[in-house]
Amino acid sequence: MKKIIFILLILVIFISGCFNNPYASLENNPKVDSRVVGKIKSSSLDTVHAMIQFDHVLNVGERKSLEGDNIIFHGYNGNNSYTASIPVSGIENLTQITYVKRIIPVPLEIKMERYFLYGKIPNSAFNDDGTIKLNVIFYYDIPEERAVEVITKYGDIIINGYEREEYEENLPEDYDIYFHALNNDSVLQLGKEDEVRYVGFGGWEPGISNENYEKKDTLSCDSDDDCIFDWSEENSCYSPLPQLINKETKERRAKWREENCDEEEFNLLWQKYKQGEINWEDIPEKWQNFGLSITVVDHYNQSAGPYCDNGICKAR
Repeated sequence: MKKIIFILLILVIFISGCFNNPYASLENNPKVDSRVVGKIKSSSLDTVHAMIQFDHVLNVGERKSLEGDNIIFHGYNGNNSYTASIPVSGIENLTQITYVKRIIPVPLEIKMERYFLYGKIPNSAFNDDGTIKLNVIFYYDIPEERAVEVITKYGDIIINGYEREEYEENLPEDYDIYFHALNNDSVLQLGKEDEVRYVGFGGWEPGISNENYEKKDTLSCDSDDDCIFDWSEENSCYSPLPQLINKETKERRAKWREENCDEEEFNLLWQKYKQGEINWEDIPEKWQNFGLSITVVDHYNQSAGPYCDNGICKAR
């Protein structure tokens, strides 16, 4: 009799715990990554943006069936994985599907420019006041009010893409907001926000040079002819962004590359990286800009040409 009472007591405690913890089933689900559960709990999400890994590429019927369960697909990421909006209430049923392998967070590597992720931001990306103009793209199921709420935690909005005239006409589509970030830490935190699909470089402010972030001798000039745009970076074999510099700096950097950048050396390193023999961090820093994928939405008006203003090269 005592044994039966003990067992009943254990069952009551277990059932009570489940009611007190609405996330218990998710926490115990082997197909749901604990980081996804943590995000749901910390933000009390009704819908979570995550990556669903399947054991094959979905066919039309399978995809339509999942969309019938209010799952919104945002893109294919390779390796049978899709970024999707998933109703939290439907996760349990989703994971019961045999061809669903796992639900994991969307990796930051595909949510932001790599140079933000590794803190290797080119000097030319900064404005004079030390800020960076960012282009933040939200999943199209995120309403404007929520997008603005997310952005204003980090800075003031410059351009609100939701206010474009075509917004109501072209759904579904991802929409973007531009704002100034103060430092790379805030960029990383922004990229972790559930509603954010991508954080990219938003371009330069018209008429702003980078004189506070380049050595003055790279921008010094006597006339407009001294100022040029050049795809080079200091002590780097590759530049992902056009640089505003003077001709003397261009010649100096070209000479450095000639002396220090052996393409055969890089090709060997690149093959080892692709084969998994070394990590990206093992590649010498002079080559690492090669791995930066840059989304430049707005940029210098290069066709108008730079100019010399009081001895400093500036962009138009």
